[in-house]
Amino acid sequence: MLYSSTTSGMVDVYGLERGLELMMDAGFPAIDLNLGDNNEYLFREDWRETADRIKTLADRRGVVFNQAHAPFGGGYAHYTEVLVPQMPRVFAFAGRVGIRQVVVHPLQRGRYYGHEQELFDMNMEFYRSLAPYAREAGVRIAIENMWQNHPVNGHIVDDVCADPHELAAYYDTLDDPDCFTVCLDLGHVALCGREPEDAVRVLGHDRLGALHIHDVDYVNDLRIFLIQNGVIKKNVFFTNLAPKSAYDYSTGSEDEGISYKYQGGKAQVTFRLTERELGYYDLVVVANEGAYKNRQTLNPNPVEPGQESYWDNEFKREEKADAALRKALREAQTLKDLKNIRIPVTRRFSDTHEGLRYNQSYPYTDAVCPMTAEYKDVDFTGGGTKDNPRVIQLDNPHGRTKGVELLRTFAKVELIYKKCVWLSWNEKGEEQLNWIGPWRFVHPYGPHICQMPKDVSLFPIQEYSSAQDTVVGFLGRESDEYVRPQERFVIGYDEILQKVLKEGVPIGGGYLLDYRMYFYIPEKLVPEGPVETVKPLYLWFIWYHYGDFRPWLDIAAGSHQLRAEEKCYFDHLNKNDKGEDYVKPIGSFSPSNKSVFRNRLYKITLTPKEVEPPAGNGAAFE
Repeated sequence: MLYSSTTSGMVDVYGLERGLELMMDAGFPAIDLNLGDNNEYLFREDWRETADRIKTLADRRGVVFNQAHAPFGGGYAHYTEVLVPQMPRVFAFAGRVGIRQVVVHPLQRGRYYGHEQELFDMNMEFYRSLAPYAREAGVRIAIENMWQNHPVNGHIVDDVCADPHELAAYYDTLDDPDCFTVCLDLGHVALCGREPEDAVRVLGHDRLGALHIHDVDYVNDLRIFLIQNGVIKKNVFFTNLAPKSAYDYSTGSEDEGISYKYQGGKAQVTFRLTERELGYYDLVVVANEGAYKNRQTLNPNPVEPGQESYWDNEFKREEKADAALRKALREAQTLKDLKNIRIPVTRRFSDTHEGLRYNQSYPYTDAVCPMTAEYKDVDFTGGGTKDNPRVIQLDNPHGRTKGVELLRTFAKVELIYKKCVWLSWNEKGEEQLNWIGPWRFVHPYGPHICQMPKDVSLFPIQEYSSAQDTVVGFLGRESDEYVRPQERFVIGYDEILQKVLKEGVPIGGGYLLDYRMYFYIPEKLVPEGPVETVKPLYLWFIWYHYGDFRPWLDIAAGSHQLRAEEKCYFDHLNKNDKGEDYVKPIGSFSPSNKSVFRNRLYKITLTPKEVEPPAGNGAAFE
């Protein structure tokens, strides 16, 4: 893979040629030339000479310009009236430099929802009008996937080409691979609630010409504490951090001198210190304190007193937890106060599936998670101005990035059920998804999440978790036989549909596919000892099957299905890790490998076919 970085930012500060030299000095083998920022050189009489100079510079340094980005932003009127007329010169400049693809954003006008076909038709005309200029310059136009904010609640939602199937349809309808390709922005994919790897699979090798790769940390709010001698001296809060309607750029509130900017996939927060406040501070950061009400469990219908179900009570628990966490962070006076904060474990962090509980349009696989970071002796002795603030880049404790590295309070689980979903077509040609599998496997029950703590420390602390269980024994949301598998979790679903569209339904009538889910589980640190005593968190899988390897005989005889189950502890997943990044054994404190450590990604694969009942612990897992 040839990786590159955009010139946006460097050219703003240092100018075109000096900015390029600095990027080459940094060691980038390729450069994404942003032709929308400070691009007056495109329209001078000597634009050809400028293009030749930077091409010679790159050739001499062994660096290539692998793509360019056309001007964008400013709203529909500005884009169409001011920026689009620049495209012929943009293409000509890019072609002269040797660039073979230029990213051109589709037209975006107003709300996308309900206007999909209108925008599709508009963009087909738009891109076809640009094709002659691109072809003359010898470049391809790369179509990028977009997003927008909901006009009422401000949530990030789909815009043109956000759905990878629509992005594929744009490319296929234009039907001109010599003039068009696809640029998939993985950050935009994630912002719209999809998994980047699924979008890549939908588009496939032949359509994809470029990837925009940047991290999306799902931070909705941020609180910063400046601490001296254990006492909190400054407590500033940023909210509504998701980018607003202007593409890729937003500013937050400036309450008490606070400002927020999101640009180019990076977030920068700025706050004011008086001259008397300058000095060295311990820096503590908390993100997503509003996680309990991010896509909160909906409770649309009033419930009569005394008629509440336990999931109605869960809604109230979320509201209570949200208010308590915000109050604790707002009123904290010392570092000790922060370290004493515990947050309750509610269903939102551990739901495994869209089932019958709660509103089915809001799966908690989309929930955000509280995160924290801590830094010692940060230098705030110097300052800047509002227009030119001092920039502080932090060396994180593990040396992987520059900037604040946030630690998730919970762990994340990726769970794959092997060969348990049957994709078929009925006599009308309608696609159907059903639970099925070995021994007439009907559907997974659970997984149940057992022996979860009632609450968890917001910050990592060197203490064992409480052995007391949660009030609810099985906290994961269950699916039943009336809840069909969901397309978003079926591995290979989109590729199979495309294959069937081209080749028809296969002999045998369908495909047996895998099923993948994500969910959070809380940290639970336990000592060495019998599981009955220390009570580590575990996952409990249950399924039913016929006993004979020829299940049709059992079915014909009216036999009852047998029950098989698996208990999955985390010792075979932690291996020898033990969370050294943040857990430091002190005295008798030395968590066992059966602990669940925060900020981990645990990958579990369950293959019922390979288990001979009764199953032993771990036999079905990889």
